[in-house]
Order: sequence, then structure tokens, then C-alpha cells
Amino acid sequence: MLIHVEVQGDAESGFGERMFLYQTRLRDRYGLDVVSLAVLTDTTARFRPSQFRHRRWGCGIAFRFPMVKLLDAVAPQRWAELEASDNVFALVVMAQIRAKVTNEAETLKGWKFRLIRRMYERGYPQTLILEVFRLIDWMIRLPKELEADFRQELYAYEEQHRMPYVTTVEQAGIEKGLQQGVQQGCNRGCSVAKPLS
Repeated sequence: MLIHVEVQGDAESGFGERMFLYQTRLRDRYGLDVVSLAVLTDTTARFRPSQFRHRRWGCGIAFRFPMVKLLDAVAPQRWAELEASDNVFALVVMAQIRAKVTNEAETLKGWKFRLIRRMYERGYPQTLILEVFRLIDWMIRLPKELEADFRQELYAYEEQHRMPYVTTVEQAGIEKGLQQGVQQGCNRGCSVAKPLS
């Protein structure tokens, strides 16, 4: 059996048909049962495709698929379930929802810090924290000045709790960039400079 998961970020009129086409192509290629699931990450409340139907001259198709709308998790009870979950993927879902429904940058910064801090508090392994941090950092983008504030708050939190996970990765990246810059400068300078005769 194959599980086909389609993550859709925007409302699209032909989405149900596309789900049907992908499902049939997977069945045809692999010769296995295929279960299709749609994860809708858009903010259009009325966009809730869960089927594709086509009928002509007595011939018809009726294809249904389960659908999850992340926007539904904003409801207080559903949000509380996400917050109570110790599954790290719940934090990723929360980040995606907040990135989609929050327009105010300062509020987004607060959510970003809160979600990252939660990983530390739950004692997740360093490698997992770094991977999820990169994903949340990509989902919740902040203006440059707020990103700098966020980083400072995170550094302070890490130092206070002696967990320099993200700081260490950033520092390694900065050092690597400096080394590359020095090497490139040397290569250019060395190729331009000619020995005196």
C-alpha cells in the first residue's frame, strides 16, 4: 500500500481532479493500493475539497479522499490539543498555522520564540531541535530588525539554560563563511599580485 499526502497551500479550483490524477498514476505505476490524503494549509475557510466527480453519457467517476484543514486547529479546543501534545510535529503544525493567520510581526516573533522554547523545555535531543528550528525558522519569517531581536532573546535563553544549540550552529556557519571569504580574497589577491623582479 502507498500513502499519498498532498499538502496544498492555496485554494485551487482543480485540486480534487489533481488528487484523482495523482492517485491513479501512482496505482498504475506501482500496482499497489493507494490511500490519498489532503492537508490544506491555506487560509480560505470555504476551500474544503474532499472529492472529484465526473460524469458523461452514463460513465462516471466518484473519487473521495480524507482532508485535514489546518485552519480548523485555531479553534480553542483543537489548539489546546496541539499545545498539550508532546509530538514534535504538533509544533510544526502550530508554526504553520501562526504563520498563516498572524499578520502582526511582533506577535509572530512571540510565537516563534514560544515554539522554539517549548522544544528545549521538553528536552528534545539537540539534533531534533536543530532540524525543527530550521523548519520553524523557514515558516515564520520576521523582518530583519525583529529577527535580530528574536536571535538575541534566543541566545539569552540558551545561555541561561546552558543549551547553546542554535547559537553553536550559527557560529559554525559564520566561521565557515569567514573562512570562505578569506580564501576567496586570497585567491583573487594572489592571482592579481605578480612577483617583483
